[in-house]
Formats: sequence, C-alpha cells, structure tokens
Amino acid sequence: MNVLRHQVRESELDDLCQEVFLTFAQVANRLRPGVTVRAFLVGIAAKKGKKSGVMEWMRARLIDRNVSKEEPTTSPQLRVDAGRDAEKLLSKLPEEWRTIVVLNVVEGWTAEEIAASLGVSPNTVFTRLHRARQKIRELSEGAPS
Repeated sequence: MNVLRHQVRESELDDLCQEVFLTFAQVANRLRPGVTVRAFLVGIAAKKGKKSGVMEWMRARLIDRNVSKEEPTTSPQLRVDAGRDAEKLLSKLPEEWRTIVVLNVVEGWTAEEIAASLGVSPNTVFTRLHRARQKIRELSEGAPS
C-alpha cells in the first residue's frame, strides 16, 4: 500500500500491510454504502501507520511539494531546514487536524475521500482543515525569521 510505503521503514512494510488486511477482514462489515474499499483500507493504513514514522514521511512530502526541485540554488541544508520547520509546525497540531492536513495537502485527497476513510462527516473535515490552517498561520507568523 502506497500510503504505508511513505510512512514506515521498508523493513516494517510487509508486517504492517499484513496488519492492515487482517484488520480489514475483522471490520469489513462496517464498510458503509458509498465508501470505496480503497478509502476504507487507506483509513485503516493511516491509523496503523501513525505510530510508525508518520512525521518523517510528512516532512519529506512537504519538502517535495514546497521546495522547488528546479531551483538550482536550493541547497540540501535548506531542504532539511524547511523539513524541520514543517515538522515542528505539524507536531504542534492536534493529531486529528494533522492527519487531515496530510491527506489533503500532501496526498491531494478531497474532503469527501478523507471523511469516508476516517469515518467523519465532510463538514468535520472542512472544519478541522480550516482550524489547522489558521493554527499553522498563527504559528508561522509567530516564528522568528
């Protein structure tokens, strides 16, 4: 599963994938109409992967999306610093907000997809995403330049 590949070490991937599918087998009866199996599996994987290095994965993905690869002047150190800054900001968010930010901003999921995979309403997703963005703005403005 691609979502896990970015969250855990290669050595942990097989075991965690197996756990995801075992969990799916146990809770498949909870699959609601309109929710795809993919979204359901990704929700399980996201929950399992949280404890297995998600901050490292988020940092790498945020760096890739926020630091242009075409800028020849971008040094590796600047990329590392940007990643640390992103990690610090994300770590200050409540876990529910952080997960939604990652799925939306990093993975490009829609609110409906996030809602289906996390078992919440799309309005909850919009509210948490809005509050997370406000908090990130507040934290960014308060950070020393």
